[in-house]
Amino acid sequence: MRLKTRVSERVAVHLSGIVLFFSIATLCESGYAAPVVDPKSGDMYSVPYPTPLLSLSVHGVKKTYRKTDSVELQLILKNESTSAIYVLGRAGWTTSVSMVLQDHATGADVSTSFIPLLLPPPPRSARDFLKITPGGHVEGKVGLSLNDYELKAGHRYDLVVQYQGSVPKKMGFGLNLYSSEMSAIVAPPVSIEIVSH
Repeated sequence: MRLKTRVSERVAVHLSGIVLFFSIATLCESGYAAPVVDPKSGDMYSVPYPTPLLSLSVHGVKKTYRKTDSVELQLILKNESTSAIYVLGRAGWTTSVSMVLQDHATGADVSTSFIPLLLPPPPRSARDFLKITPGGHVEGKVGLSLNDYELKAGHRYDLVVQYQGSVPKKMGFGLNLYSSEMSAIVAPPVSIEIVSH
């Protein structure tokens, strides 16, 4: 009985280690890290945060706007990996970008009447993709009408922009695609203030 108990405990620890290592491997693809348990010793330790495959940054945003203003954002999608990455580009990679305005104090999403556009059509060949070399980037512009949002003068809001792959890996023609199965790339929030005039 003792031998069976010890074997069962070892198997349980080993299996938990497999689950945890599988979890960290999955999360690393998304740019996150988690505690890991050594299946032999049972010790828990941390692993460094891996470098994300892509990064997104927002530029050209002023500090103050009126409620009726339109905002033009300059976006840069950079390849942070050591291999070339492909993104859908026939209709412009920014068609896979979404934006949310959040109350700076509460973090709550701001109500809007804006209806996002439909996803771009599926790719027909490998030429429909943009290649981003290691350390390279692509640029794009997107517009945002503040009039579509319920904003209040004197309040601060955070503009959150993210890029989400829109094509599944199986439709990537064998390319190293940033696919729809992968996590969204979120840019650092940009804070703006609404003024009355």
